[in-house]
Amino acid sequence: MRVSKRTGRMLNLGVGITLAFIYIPLIVIAIYAFNEGITLKWPPESLSTKWFGEAFDNQEARDAFVNSLRVGALATVVALVLGTLASLAVARHRFF
Repeated sequence: MRVSKRTGRMLNLGVGITLAFIYIPLIVIAIYAFNEGITLKWPPESLSTKWFGEAFDNQEARDAFVNSLRVGALATVVALVLGTLASLAVARHRFF
């Protein structure tokens, strides 16, 4: 399919805005993860890995991390099974 230059530019702009909407907050949170202080200031005065050690020493945080891994693995298995069954249905049968 061929699109005009203007349409191509508008699509590129839409993709750029969407990616910025997704990735800019993630980048800000990643920068805050290395913030040395207790309070949140922008920009952070200094960067440190102190809070990663604190989280590693916290049993509840480790339990939450392991729980997230389990839920993610279960969701992956469910999506794989449902996606495989749906693809088999689409490939083998004619629909209206």
